[in-house]
Amino acid sequence: MLKLKRELFEAIRQKCRLVAGFPNMGKSYNSLKTGLRGFIVKDYIIFYYPRPDGIGVARIASGYRDLDVLF
Repeated sequence: MLKLKRELFEAIRQKCRLVAGFPNMGKSYNSLKTGLRGFIVKDYIIFYYPRPDGIGVARIASGYRDLDVLF
């Protein structure tokens, strides 16, 4: 179980590094919050806001959640 958590964390971290270099590459979630973007890692959506120096992660949520309720 711990190995799976580490693998998930590492996958999220690597994808965040990639997206930080190209902050507008994620999907727009403007319908939830203005300026909000996101990308998927496994069954999770990483929500973030583009910043001049990369990205600011706002929330990590299961892709099965009702997103309107979260925001």
